[in-house]
Amino acid sequence: MNRKTRVILLEFNELTPILMDRFIAEGRLPNFERFRRESEVFTTEAAESPPFLEPWIQWVTVHTGLDYSDHQVVRLNEGHKPQTKRIWDVLSAVGSLPGFVAA
Repeated sequence: MNRKTRVILLEFNELTPILMDRFIAEGRLPNFERFRRESEVFTTEAAESPPFLEPWIQWVTVHTGLDYSDHQVVRLNEGHKPQTKRIWDVLSAVGSLPGFVAA
């Protein structure tokens, strides 16, 4: 049976994994704990140095797979400029990937 898997991609900006783990362990975020436990979680690590750590620079890196040196997006309103496929283009082309959920 060829069944399409629906994908929900949620991106959280500026969460600190160490603090989130602590708050979850302390029972302060029970709903977030369940959400995280039932999801696939991928934590990014920036390969850039300041001043290229702004979220709008890093999101373009995540969405395109290109380093800043390749995409050269510096301003919030420039995210559309790189002429490359984004992760949603790739997933749409293959009809989604089984079991792929990122948070």
